[in-house]
Amino acid sequence: MALHAGTTADYATAADSLANEIEAALIALVPTAALGDKVQRKGLILAIAQGVVQHLSKNHGAFTVTIPNSPAGKTVGIDIAVT
Repeated sequence: MALHAGTTADYATAADSLANEIEAALIALVPTAALGDKVQRKGLILAIAQGVVQHLSKNHGAFTVTIPNSPAGKTVGIDIAVT
């Protein structure tokens, strides 16, 4: 599975996108009246989601996995797939 930030083209249909998750959390935590214009909110949410996914992708070397019960606690890097 790849990380998917979301785009203007799939904003309403990509249930697995980071933008969709951010919007759901925002609606759950912030009163609807305080959220302002829906078009501007959508742009802000997409910018945050795309920035987070690109940052994770560019800095994938910061993430490692230590394998328990391996010689000297072997540590391996991970790759982050982005769509």
